[in-house]
Amino acid sequence: MKIISFTEKYRQDFIDINTDWIVSNFGSLEEHDIEAFKKIDEQMQAGAMIFFAIENDTVLATCMAMPMEGTTWEICKLGANKNVPHKGAGSAVFEASMKWAINHGAERLFIVTNTKLKPALHIYEKYGFKEIKLTDYRYTRGNIALEYIKTENNENTGKDMIKIQTYTEADRDEIIALVLHCQNDGTRPIVSVENQPELLHIKEKYLDAGGNFWVAKKDGKVVGSIGLMMCDGGLAILKKFFVYEPYRGNPYHLGRKLYETLLEFAKSKEVKKIILDTPKNTERAHKFYEKAGFKKISKEELPIVYDYPYEDSDFFSLEITM
Repeated sequence: MKIISFTEKYRQDFIDINTDWIVSNFGSLEEHDIEAFKKIDEQMQAGAMIFFAIENDTVLATCMAMPMEGTTWEICKLGANKNVPHKGAGSAVFEASMKWAINHGAERLFIVTNTKLKPALHIYEKYGFKEIKLTDYRYTRGNIALEYIKTENNENTGKDMIKIQTYTEADRDEIIALVLHCQNDGTRPIVSVENQPELLHIKEKYLDAGGNFWVAKKDGKVVGSIGLMMCDGGLAILKKFFVYEPYRGNPYHLGRKLYETLLEFAKSKEVKKIILDTPKNTERAHKFYEKAGFKKISKEELPIVYDYPYEDSDFFSLEITM
């Protein structure tokens, strides 16, 4: 059994398993369910993620982590395939969903369910969820709610939690400051916004074109970034991967978390290849990419022509396998 993030291949499995799970237990879908199935892409663009437990190309179980207000995330749509054995599959996708939410800034996780779903309740309790009382359980079938509060005791990040979220126009000036600070560190020629005008058009160049651009924030301030620019034919370009010095390596491992966020998104969009450019004298970056599976290629091997700020760049390519 393996746990994977959302791919288009299993979209219908997510809908079918949850539909069967809900209908067999409660008779029919509710409006909230139908809306959730219709807006999968919209929800994922806002930061949500769906996980699958897969064995022999069959989905055993699935679960979704979805941002709500502030630092609250909902863990929802936990369902299992009743036609195949799935021992441990529910727990595995649930745990993956929890980790995704927490790594993306969740400080409170929230669940609405029903007391008749004993196996699901056992999973929630196993992972530290506690019952809370509500006046509105949102779903007609809902009669119990549970929450998980992240603390220094159950998550080492505690007060130092860094939130990874999708770029908004309000982040532009801080992103530019971060990028120029990291680029102009005295080890290579000075570059400016004029050398990389997409910094002034992140929404149009990344988000509106089907890609994404993420910012990492601590105490509301941008401390890291990474972008995925989509091209045709399953190709994408990794760009603007920068982290302020105090957040590299221990204890934050922010670069790794940003990259994992990008890779999960790329897989969900069925990207087949990621390329990138980086200055020749950035050994730390080269080692990171090589460890992640990238292979160094020549400029002539690039599948497309695109703009990059340094003439003396090295190039890397990653073939993505699902």
